[in-house]
Amino acid sequence: MTIDKVQSTPLTPVIETKVTKTAEEADKARALGARRAVDADQQASTRSAVANEVVSLPVKVSATAQQMMQAARLATDGKESFDAKKVERLRREIMEGRFPIDEERLARKVMELEQQLGDLGRE
Repeated sequence: MTIDKVQSTPLTPVIETKVTKTAEEADKARALGARRAVDADQQASTRSAVANEVVSLPVKVSATAQQMMQAARLATDGKESFDAKKVERLRREIMEGRFPIDEERLARKVMELEQQLGDLGRE
């Protein structure tokens, strides 16, 4: 079998069409990007203006919340309530597996806390 003639197919119109469409799509994408940038700038300006406004709303602190704040103040009794050295020591012990955990005591304490809190959040 021999091939006497090879028929060439003109590819130029197809390539030109694709290039034209791609250029049009790029122009549309640039225009859309510019519109989005303007919108983003406008939104940022609005957020900035709103953030600069001072808004004061009335706040009502419940009696329970006031009692909790007072109890927290009394519990600390003027002492520092956070001991960074102790926390670091306990963290190391836990990570090294040297900190004993009494699961029963922990569960009992969680139950006591839940009973103390009761309907606190339902006021």
